[in-house]
Amino acid sequence: GAAVASIESALGPTDVAVANAGIGVQNASTRLNLERVKETMRTNFDGVLHLADIVLPAMIARRSGQLAAVSSLAGWRGIPANGPYCASKAAVSTLLEAWRIELAPYGVAVTTIHPGFVKTPMTAGDRNPMPFLLEVDDAARRMADGLLARKRRVDFPFQLASIVGFGRGLPDWLYDRVMTRFAFVPKPKPRE
Repeated sequence: GAAVASIESALGPTDVAVANAGIGVQNASTRLNLERVKETMRTNFDGVLHLADIVLPAMIARRSGQLAAVSSLAGWRGIPANGPYCASKAAVSTLLEAWRIELAPYGVAVTTIHPGFVKTPMTAGDRNPMPFLLEVDDAARRMADGLLARKRRVDFPFQLASIVGFGRGLPDWLYDRVMTRFAFVPKPKPRE
C-alpha cells in the first residue's frame, strides 16, 4: 500500500494494474509436494488478491481504472502432472470473471489474460511439447494490445486457444483418453 501511494503521489492515480507474477512446477498427484502446491497458489492466486487489495479501493472510488491478471490457457482444463498450476490459474480466471461483472458499474474494467506457452526461464526446463511457443516480445505485444483495447479476455495464440477451447467442450471420458495418450501420463510400475 505505501509503495503504491508513494508512486501515485508522484505520478498520479493507477490507470492499469497487471498482476503478472507466476510460477509453475510439475507436481503430479503420485508424488505430491504440498509445500510446492501452497507456493504455487500463494504466488499465482494470492498475488492477484494482494494487488487488488492495494489498487481496487482507489479505482472504485474514482470510478475508473483497469485491473488485469495473467492466468493461462492451462487454467481451462486439468493437465496431468500440472494440476496445482492449472488449479491456480483456473482460480485466477474465475475470480476475475466474477470481478469483471461486479466492478463494471464502478467503471473499473477487468481483463483476464490467458497466454499459451511463452519462451521464458520458467518454460526453458520443460521437456514436454510446447506447441505455438511464443517469444516474450510477441506475448507482451498481444497483452498490451488487449489491455489498450480494454478487452475482457486476451487469449493467445489463437491456434492454441482454439484447440484448448475445443478441449473444454469434450466430454470427460474423451478428454481423459486424449490426455492419457498425449500428455505423458506416467504408468505405474508393476506390482511385485
